[in-house]
Amino acid sequence: MNATAPEPHEGLRLERLGALLRYPGPDFSELLDTCRLALADGPAEALAATERFADEISGLETSELQELYTRTFDLNPVCALEVGWHLYGESYERGRFLVRMRVLLDRLGLAESNELPDHLVSVLPALAQLDPAEREELGRPYVVPAVAKMVAGFDGKDNPYAHVVRAVDRTLRDLVGEPEVEPEIPLRTAPHHRRRTP
Repeated sequence: MNATAPEPHEGLRLERLGALLRYPGPDFSELLDTCRLALADGPAEALAATERFADEISGLETSELQELYTRTFDLNPVCALEVGWHLYGESYERGRFLVRMRVLLDRLGLAESNELPDHLVSVLPALAQLDPAEREELGRPYVVPAVAKMVAGFDGKDNPYAHVVRAVDRTLRDLVGEPEVEPEIPLRTAPHHRRRTP
């Protein structure tokens, strides 16, 4: 077996977690079930966080879950799911990061979603397809610090989606390692140039 090739289950974990961070549709329950299966052989903390999420949203109708998603990620800037925004705000550097992600998605044959290419629904499936070295090159200095800021955005909030973001954080750190320095958490206004409308 090629030592540099990613094991299938590693990428599958990231891909399935990314699916949980899409705007919820009628198939969300199925996506959640497949995510739990994919996480079964990963970090125990990630699976436990996903199980807590499942427990807390059980009984919610799709429309209620959609409302929760919108309140959580669209109306709360510190919990926004755009990696580049957490790293650079609305500066020129974010534009360069968006271009980098768009090129990567194209190279991997991944279609862009209705979100910008630095949104976790695009970034996680891209990371899933990369070999371990390239995954670490993108994940450790960029994605892990951005997700750490997303996790911090949930501090003091009672929100089921916090568990999903924590599962992403734990899974990423397991796959690509810890960042050299934990990022500072600045307060910012909401990102704009969002493409999806709920």
